[in-house]
Amino acid sequence: MPHKEHIREISQIFLSATAQDCKAYRVAVSEFIHDNIEAAKVFLQENWADGAKFVVTECEKKIKECDAYVGLFGYRYGWTPPGFSKSITELEFHWALDKWKSTGEPPIFVFLPEKGSEADMQLRAWAQECLHQEYPDEDLRTRSQESQAAFLALVKQWASEGRILVYYRTPLQLLGKALSCVQNWNKEIWRNASILGKQTVG
Repeated sequence: MPHKEHIREISQIFLSATAQDCKAYRVAVSEFIHDNIEAAKVFLQENWADGAKFVVTECEKKIKECDAYVGLFGYRYGWTPPGFSKSITELEFHWALDKWKSTGEPPIFVFLPEKGSEADMQLRAWAQECLHQEYPDEDLRTRSQESQAAFLALVKQWASEGRILVYYRTPLQLLGKALSCVQNWNKEIWRNASILGKQTVG
C-alpha cells in the first residue's frame, strides 16, 4: 500500500484572488469551506502575511506548504510587486503549477464566472470601480485590463489540457462548487487508497 504522504487529502488550501474587487467572494469561499470541512484551513494573504516580511517570499512559501490551490479570478490584474513583471496573483498561479508540475491531476482548482451571469456582471463592476481608483489615467487602466485578459487566456489554455476549471453563475453556486471540489477530491483519494490496499492484500 502506498505511503500515506503519497495520498494527500486536502486540508490546507491556498486561496488566490485579487483582494479588493474579489473580497466578498474570497472571504465567503473561505468561511464556507471552514464551516463544512472540519479539518480544512484556507489561507488568505491578509490572514497570515506579516507586513515586515516581503509578501512575494511569504506567498511562495505558503503555496509550497499547502495541499491545494484555489484560484478565484475576476477582471482586475492586481498589484505587481517591485522588480517583477507579473502581478502577485499571476505569480501565485505559476508557483502552484510549478509545485505540482509532475502530478498527473494536480489539486489546482480555478473558478471563473460564466459570461453574462450575475457573478460575471458583479465582478466586472467591482473591478471597474477599483481600476478607476488605481489608474485615473486611461492608458494605464487599459494596460492593466490587457494584462488581466492575457492572464485569463493563459489560465484557460492551461485548463484546456484537462485541468480543473469551474464556471459558476451566482455567488451561492460558487460556494457549492468550491466545497464540492475539495470534498470530492478527498473522497476519490480515500477510495483509490482503499482499492489499492485491497489489491495489495489480495
